[in-house]
Amino acid sequence: MPDFDVESFLRRYSSISQLQNDLELNPTSISCPRALLWEIALVFKSLDDATWIELCRSNRSKYSGYTERFHVSIDVDNYLLTGTSYDASEDHEIQLLILQDLNRTSANVPLFRQPDTIKTLLRVMYIYAKQYPDVGYRQGMHEILANTYYVLHQNLRTDSDHSSTLLNTLFAPLYIEHDTYSLFSAIMKHAYRWYLPPSSLSDVPPIVSISQKIQHQYIHAIDPELDKHLNDLSIEPQIWAIKFIRLMFSREFSLDFTLNLWDYIFLLGRDSEQFDLVYFIIVAMLYRIRDSLLHASHTEAVNILLHYPTDPDMSCHTLTSEAIGIRSTIIHTYSPSPILLNDKPYRDVAKSFTKNVHDTSERLGVNKLVKRGIKNAKEIAREISNPSSRLSPALNEKRPKRNSEMAAALAASVKVLQEPNVSQLDKDDAISTINHVISCLNNDSIVVMDSTTKAFINAPRSTSTSLSTTPLPSMSLSATSSAEFEGIAWDLERATLGSEYVEPSQKPTVTYGKASPKKSEEQSRLLASLLS
Repeated sequence: MPDFDVESFLRRYSSISQLQNDLELNPTSISCPRALLWEIALVFKSLDDATWIELCRSNRSKYSGYTERFHVSIDVDNYLLTGTSYDASEDHEIQLLILQDLNRTSANVPLFRQPDTIKTLLRVMYIYAKQYPDVGYRQGMHEILANTYYVLHQNLRTDSDHSSTLLNTLFAPLYIEHDTYSLFSAIMKHAYRWYLPPSSLSDVPPIVSISQKIQHQYIHAIDPELDKHLNDLSIEPQIWAIKFIRLMFSREFSLDFTLNLWDYIFLLGRDSEQFDLVYFIIVAMLYRIRDSLLHASHTEAVNILLHYPTDPDMSCHTLTSEAIGIRSTIIHTYSPSPILLNDKPYRDVAKSFTKNVHDTSERLGVNKLVKRGIKNAKEIAREISNPSSRLSPALNEKRPKRNSEMAAALAASVKVLQEPNVSQLDKDDAISTINHVISCLNNDSIVVMDSTTKAFINAPRSTSTSLSTTPLPSMSLSATSSAEFEGIAWDLERATLGSEYVEPSQKPTVTYGKASPKKSEEQSRLLASLLS
């Protein structure tokens, strides 16, 4: 495990929501070892390190008790040597099934070919099946378990590492089996439904219902043409979707890519009952290959779905950003006031929001990134200002304050980017804040004024005399409607682009600083609340 300063990490992050925000907007800024990240998200569920060791020891003690109750009787060495087993115990069948699956796991990873690893994973998987008989063991669980063990093994610590006593305790080699069980069990608390049998003879398994929902509701909402084509080809969703879901894309992507994807699934999906981000990643994956599917015959389409054609230029951040945008869109679809997703312009707007902003900044440069962000802001403003509101009444009530918050964040960001002598750190913070606003425009569940954004806005900075002479509007006091927010976006573009700015033919009229005394009082209270 590379050097990692856990104290600095805990000083930087005071809540898991901050970690989630960084992972979504600026994943390269998180230096936390993957094993600890997963443990924080699913096992510790807190950034209070005082509780970590206590919980860790408690879980290890429980597992030691399980090993005394449940014993693996199968001769693993003989099976690995001869491929046969003659154990006569009542649990022989399940142990043999687990062993056969483990023996086929990721043949290209040397760790999984080691007999000691196979024995460890067999014990963990068998004990889990005995502890949760309603779920038991189903094929596919072994791959989730193997990847869990792999991550913990990669992060083992010893006293000779001369590192944090806390980390040496959390990732001690002696307890890797215990810790694997704890982490795997935590994952399965969200994923077990994917492996449940039908509740009765007349029912279908939950995984089939989930697969059908993904295709017939989620994909239909985003791309009804693709859903219709798959239906016309008589392609049942469970044929291809079960593997995607149960293995969480282990067969579709490389091991490194898969584990990176799980970072997002576990941290961003920890609050959902069943890692629902997995479902929207699937929708994003199919939307990426829609053209190939739309021109495919039944056989061709099934082959494409069973052997997903990966894009070497696609990053995990890109894919999950697309999935998050799709999830937000679909949530609105099935709200009391649904979004009209059959309108192609809206689908295009939603799709544009899910672009990887970090990659865009590298490719286009800061100024073009700002221009792109402002363009997106204008497009979404036009969407939400549509007379036939696509937002629920509750969201409409919050819109004025939310617009004010986003406008304040954008104003601070552009002001920093206009400064010729700005530090790279401030520039990165400004870009990160713009990314955050774009996410907030696309997803109403994201808090605009989180602690990171407040700190950025309030940070003291020196002012340069070479700033653009075009004054920035007092946006934190003005963006009280979607029309005004769109007008602010135009003013931002003028302030940012200077001589390159082209006046639009139809720009909304926005008046700054001319509110009534009552409105000014309300705006002052709003500003105070934003900066408190």
